[in-house]
Amino acid sequence: MSTIVLLGCGKSKRAKPWRGPIVDLYTGNLFQARLAVARKMGGPDWVLSAFFGTCRPDFEAFSYDRTLGDRDVRRWYSGAVESAMRCYTAPGDRIVVLASKPYWQGWAGGLRTAGRVVVTPLEGLSIGHQLRWLKEELGRGE
Repeated sequence: MSTIVLLGCGKSKRAKPWRGPIVDLYTGNLFQARLAVARKMGGPDWVLSAFFGTCRPDFEAFSYDRTLGDRDVRRWYSGAVESAMRCYTAPGDRIVVLASKPYWQGWAGGLRTAGRVVVTPLEGLSIGHQLRWLKEELGRGE
């Protein structure tokens, strides 16, 4: 059994045109705090993107304009993430999702039913509370 860390993307991105590793695309404070915690946990193993779906951190991306606000985008995205996680995880694996609810709500239940342990520590937290939790998490064990 292993732990997989998934990192949700952010609204703030590098200006167009830009190309590079997807983990370097997002520039917002919340994404940077999530990234720091994911790295402390040994990840991120995957980045969850409203445009690209499930990507390895070194995936070469470009700046884009898309959110999970569109129902069709959410449906595509949820299917893509659940499919990828079924392929790259096994029953009993722990999947830690450092993202807000739109990034996990469509697929987490299916993976839990399939025997994965999906952990959403930021669930129900406002942006300010997420930042506080992330800061506290970074300070643990130092």
